[in-house]
Amino acid sequence: MVRTFVLLFLVAVCRPSWNNYWTIASQDCEAGTLENGSCKADESSDANESWDDVESSDNVESWDDVESWDDAESWDAPSEDDDYYDSLIEEHEDPEFDVMIVNQMWNYFGCTEIFSKERPVHDQSSWVLMRKAYLKIVGPKLSSIGQEVTDENGFGVPFKVEQAKGKGRGVYATENISKDTLVWTSRKQTAKFNYGPSYRKFLASIPPDLACDVLQWAYVRDFGDEEGFITDPFVCVDLDEGSFMNSGGWLSGAEANVGCDDSEIFEEFPGGCDENFFALRDIAAGEELLVAYGDFAQPNGWDVFGL
Repeated sequence: MVRTFVLLFLVAVCRPSWNNYWTIASQDCEAGTLENGSCKADESSDANESWDDVESSDNVESWDDVESWDDAESWDAPSEDDDYYDSLIEEHEDPEFDVMIVNQMWNYFGCTEIFSKERPVHDQSSWVLMRKAYLKIVGPKLSSIGQEVTDENGFGVPFKVEQAKGKGRGVYATENISKDTLVWTSRKQTAKFNYGPSYRKFLASIPPDLACDVLQWAYVRDFGDEEGFITDPFVCVDLDEGSFMNSGGWLSGAEANVGCDDSEIFEEFPGGCDENFFALRDIAAGEELLVAYGDFAQPNGWDVFGL
């Protein structure tokens, strides 16, 4: 969920506010809004040229020439997915990178400069790229998003993603949502890492601007049940539009309208409150969906992973 800069530095890093790839070219939704995972151009905006219309990729020779994933006009799709990810990983084969903590990686990827400009609303092309990178790094057996990449997201309600004034990107309800409705689940596309170096390698395997997005979105969650102790931690990043949900306060409060209050009604859902977020009250169409990051993020959890 879009994790703000405040949270990024409070936890010595990040976390937010979290549709069909493999031509290795992004058509992120810059000319309108994203509704339920599909880009919808605004009538007042000129629609961006589709990647289907790109006939040549000669003008992009390497990712060294591309400052942002969204600046690339075209790109030769590799014959094998692995070749593409391996080429990016090789660019970051540096002993210093291998021991960087999150705020150092923020500087390494130039994230302050990247976030000095408005970031686009990603469509499925970028999400699928990151999901494929995750599967390559951890392998199908350890994957928390399934053994094959899909284009589904974790939302159970109609939504759209727009630029939220003063916040970056945000998620908005497009229909009225009744209290206790399942809004979003992490069981679909939340990538989990139980090993710090794997998380670093994942960041190295995606373009720098997407790595900066991940650094802002990622969080450490403890799935253990011993209060006061971190016993089962994972670095998590929601590889879907759930990452765009902004903060309604660190802990559940008046502004957060999405979360889980441990009511018995939620026990019927696999994963319970650990993996599901519900409407905490009736939410009107057009309202921004807001969560309380403190309900799931461990501020000191990065130390456990040497990050």
